Amino acid sequence: VIVQRALALQEHLRTRTIWIKHDELIVGNQASKVRAAPIFPEYTVRWIEAEIDELADRPGAGFAVTEEDKQSIHSITPYWRGKTVQDRCYGLFTDEQQEILASTIIKAEGNMTSGDAHLAVDNEKILKLGMNGLLEDVRQHRANNDV
Repeated sequence: VIVQRALALQEHLRTRTIWIKHDELIVGNQASKVRAAPIFPEYTVRWIEAEIDELADRPGAGFAVTEEDKQSIHSITPYWRGKTVQDRCYGLFTDEQQEILASTIIKAEGNMTSGDAHLAVDNEKILKLGMNGLLEDVRQHRANNDV
């Protein structure tokens, strides 16, 4: 899986379009067009399948999605069903936890589907304790807090 992800990233970076506006001094973009954004089916396809056809019509936040883009995306998403990070996360939840999530009182989708950069890691703590020390810290916390 790690090698697959690395190869996918390599291909993406090799083939992506870099968009720089005329006279722009600070450059950077998330996509090759205005009103465009990358999607990551490896994290989730639920919202993509539900919303891709109407993304251009979202009030205040519409995206430019061509019919060709829609067809391409619809052809890709079936492959990812059951294989996404979100699917894997839901598979780890107990029935009780799934009921809580279904109630929408607590929403966990952002952490499951927003990509790795949305997860804050306390690197200093990991470097100090090491991964085994961090796991022991978690075990002690759980034991002391009836978790």
